[in-house]
Amino acid sequence: MRARLAGAAPLVAAVVACTSVAGAQRDGKHETVLPEVRVDAFAGRSVGAQIGAGVALDAGFYTRLALLVAGGVERRPGGAIVGAERAEAVLRFHTDPLRKSSPGVYLGGGLGVRRSGAGPTRGVLIAVVGLEGAYGHHLAPAVELGVGGGARLGVAIRRARIDER
Repeated sequence: MRARLAGAAPLVAAVVACTSVAGAQRDGKHETVLPEVRVDAFAGRSVGAQIGAGVALDAGFYTRLALLVAGGVERRPGGAIVGAERAEAVLRFHTDPLRKSSPGVYLGGGLGVRRSGAGPTRGVLIAVVGLEGAYGHHLAPAVELGVGGGARLGVAIRRARIDER
């Protein structure tokens, strides 16, 4: 499992580097690349938990494109515990992009790939609904419920802008 997670490190570094260059081209008033870290619990054919990191990119006034890689463990039927990883791209639609209320609701959907143990990599469709909390110290917490390879519950800490989600 460590070898597979280590193999994802160059991908994460490339995404962060590319998005940092894109963010530097904005007018300087707003960051266009917002990193996040998260913990997710999954339940479906198996039960597991993962820790992930990613970035959210501006994709319009109401939308953000979230790119994420994560890894952790899951328990398969029969009790075997195996390593698991995933990568996702989720488009989030924020109902309150100007942070007029707290919490702010968002809906999202996207595509992902998941792999556990020595099993095959499989694609999944993802749908989420989330609440992003109050801004503080350039950070905003979020709680997210969704489906995508099973039911999921996630908690995230995101870099935030004071005037926009």
